[in-house]
Order: sequence, then C-alpha cells, then structure tokens
Amino acid sequence: MKTKNFLKDIAIGEVRYFCVTPVNMPKPKVIPIPLTQPSPAEVRSARNAVGLTQVESAELVGMKVNLKSKPPQSRGWQDAEASDGKLIPSTWLLFQLLTNQHPDYKLVSMEKDRE
Repeated sequence: MKTKNFLKDIAIGEVRYFCVTPVNMPKPKVIPIPLTQPSPAEVRSARNAVGLTQVESAELVGMKVNLKSKPPQSRGWQDAEASDGKLIPSTWLLFQLLTNQHPDYKLVSMEKDRE
C-alpha cells in the first residue's frame, strides 16, 4: 500500500498554516502547523547549527542550485540569509523538520506502521 500525504499552505485570518492530510488513515485529518517567517539570522543560525553549507541546505529542501558556478551557489539560500532576505515559510518549516530543529514537531518514520 502506497502512502501519500497531501500538503497545503493555507491562511486562516492573519495566521498561515502548513497542513498535512495523511490519506492512508481510516479517517484522514488535517494537522495544522503554524508557519513563521524566519529572520535572516535565524536561517543562518539554523544552517550553522547542523553544519551545512548554503548549497547543502538548498539541496535539502529542493531549492535551485547553480552547479555551473565555481563553487556551486544557491542564490535563493544566499538571499534568505541576506539582511533583507526572506525564506518561504513552508520551506523554513521543511528545513526545520528535516534537520530536527522544529520546536514542536519532528519527523517520524512510518516503517513501524507498515509492519
């Protein structure tokens, strides 16, 4: 049985949420996770905390990386760490989850559920 999750970025009033709907559950439910806009300092600090380069961080979350430049660069991640930069909130959430840095949530393998 394949497992799929439908991801959606929605806004309710002034708060934006990232919602996950697991479709393999008997009664699928939406799990709202509030989205926050990180500051450039938060983005840089989180990346440094796990010892990743800007390019490695960009690749981790699926951002575009220019492999033709020497050394390779990710303009999107560079911009996110710039003084006026912004990282898309759902990308920030994904980075936090994948690097185990989210204050309230963590990713858990579903392998146990399949046994």
